[in-house]
Amino acid sequence: MKRKNIIILLSVFLVLIAIAYLSSNIKADRCPGCNVLLISIDTLRADHVGAYGYERSTTPNLDSLASGAILFENAISQAPSTLPSHTSMLTSLYPSEHGAEIWSYLGGSKTTLAEILKSRSYSTAAFVSGSQLNKSYNLGQGFDTYDDSSMEKNAGNVTALSLDWLSEHYKEKFFLLVHLFDPHHPYSPPEGYNVFDTFNDTKSVVWNASSLSIEDSTGLLLGIRSGRVNITEKELEHLISLYDGEIRHADYNAGILLDRVGKLGIANRTIIIIVSDHGEEFKDHGGMLHSHTLYNELLRVPLIIKVPGMPAARIGGQARLIDIMPTVLDALGIAAENLRGVSLLKTTGSLDAYSERFGNATRLLAEISLSTGKEKIIYSIQRGSKRIFDLESDPKELVDIANSTGAIGLDKKLSDVFSSLEREQGKSVINKEQEERLRSLGYMV
Repeated sequence: MKRKNIIILLSVFLVLIAIAYLSSNIKADRCPGCNVLLISIDTLRADHVGAYGYERSTTPNLDSLASGAILFENAISQAPSTLPSHTSMLTSLYPSEHGAEIWSYLGGSKTTLAEILKSRSYSTAAFVSGSQLNKSYNLGQGFDTYDDSSMEKNAGNVTALSLDWLSEHYKEKFFLLVHLFDPHHPYSPPEGYNVFDTFNDTKSVVWNASSLSIEDSTGLLLGIRSGRVNITEKELEHLISLYDGEIRHADYNAGILLDRVGKLGIANRTIIIIVSDHGEEFKDHGGMLHSHTLYNELLRVPLIIKVPGMPAARIGGQARLIDIMPTVLDALGIAAENLRGVSLLKTTGSLDAYSERFGNATRLLAEISLSTGKEKIIYSIQRGSKRIFDLESDPKELVDIANSTGAIGLDKKLSDVFSSLEREQGKSVINKEQEERLRSLGYMV
């Protein structure tokens, strides 16, 4: 009898352990009612972030967050420019499907993450700082507050506005999007943040790069890209160092926001996402700036997600920015439908990443690409040609293996995605003044 009681007690104990284990896992996978803080740092290459292996201390605050969060080592943007990339983040649709490009706005029939959360009684706000995110593009759908008063200003402006809003709303359920324009050109780190640059050639064509206006900076960088302006390796390093200083300043402001979340006592009920919309080229393939290619210096971006209760991890498989919306909804326990992306909390493998680039002058789809994480194809619609790269042996995408029979399957994968798109014809939004502004930033070349 005594032995039977012991067996019963042991069985009960094991059942309780199993229940506790399952409960803890469910809790780790879900954060119902949690806040959402999405910090997007414009133009930030993944390989210039400390947590991604960069040797310079550009991102101490992001690195600290990453140590206790989920870091996706190979996150791929769906577009190499600001508006289509952010719209893909917030709709989980490809650029051709949501129709938002620099000359056209997001249609009201598309549902955004903000709209879903607002319908669930969330307070929603966005503080943005780039011309491509101004109100006329309609990305403010679902946001109670959509503040675009900090166009092309440094991160301090947007951070201050965000902190004021957070102080008023932190006791509510909230979704807060903060867009930090640094490190977008001109590469002008504020005083105290130009800590990596040792260039001292006052006669150089790039000597005063940090003090140029947006228009003059664009002219200089486009000149380098076209070959009209020749620069040395040291001069290129000067520009990269200025860019890194801007990253350091953006990181500082992200750190202020993260610190405030902690001091307000809401870190244990706030999902935090750090991401960038696209990268930046520094002659990796002979060019400068962004929006002009689908190489990984423009598409591979940092993606760090911290969900309260979930353990830290580094995920090597490929992820996409279209996966941010379904991941957030999954973490909140909200069902999602008709999304291109998937929840990264449920996916263990590598996801095929499809991306697009439009010709800003022609307003036509110029290039499409698909990366498996191991191989990548870029197809030029304008030229009718393709390039294929073995990303394992050639991560910098320098050796075209398009004639290799081993990569034939990529054509079909790319074709399958492309043919499945339900294309949205964007509606014209830009006037003459906006066109000139975009031209000054290098987008209407």
